[in-house]
Amino acid sequence: HSSECIKVLDLDATIRFMSPGGAVVMEMDDVRACEGQHWPSFWDAGARKLVVSAVETARAGGTARFEAQAATFKGTLKWWDV
Repeated sequence: HSSECIKVLDLDATIRFMSPGGAVVMEMDDVRACEGQHWPSFWDAGARKLVVSAVETARAGGTARFEAQAATFKGTLKWWDV
């Protein structure tokens, strides 16, 4: 029951799960709206490079961390610590 935005991605960066708390933080009416979506598509071009790099690091068995801005489903621009 975390209020954090917890996601599970496959190694192709497709969102397979988002927590109910994530739906609140992302200003979504239905958490299922993001399931099956490609996670990098939620980020603007500048941040997308960081996202793709993080996914590539995970695919290689490592961990990654980055901070970047992205809009919620209602268009609110927020900083994210991923």
